[in-house]
Amino acid sequence: LHAGTERYLEGCLDPAFTRIALYDGPVALGFERWEAIDLEFSVAQFEGILELLIAAGELDEQPVEPLARILVGGFNMAGRQIATADDPARAVVEYGEVLRRLIAGLASHRPDAS
Repeated sequence: LHAGTERYLEGCLDPAFTRIALYDGPVALGFERWEAIDLEFSVAQFEGILELLIAAGELDEQPVEPLARILVGGFNMAGRQIATADDPARAVVEYGEVLRRLIAGLASHRPDAS
């Protein structure tokens, strides 16, 4: 999840990526079709990652689909803000910090069994 976040943030500095994935794609496809694709791919990817992390005890048991949808929404918003920022490199640092803290906050807080 952390590595994927870093790759996504790097992608947000690529104007072609942000134009296609965050602007032109949704407009050309229409909101309903774009959302269906986002659900099929982005949300499904997050669900898979979250399920693995829960199974490994890295995340507490919780509803996976709503969490995946919220994370995708947050990542999409961060990407759009980075793409339109006056200083995209600074925006990557700022939004990256927020995304990393959000992800870190999801970590399991179970006490060690030791």
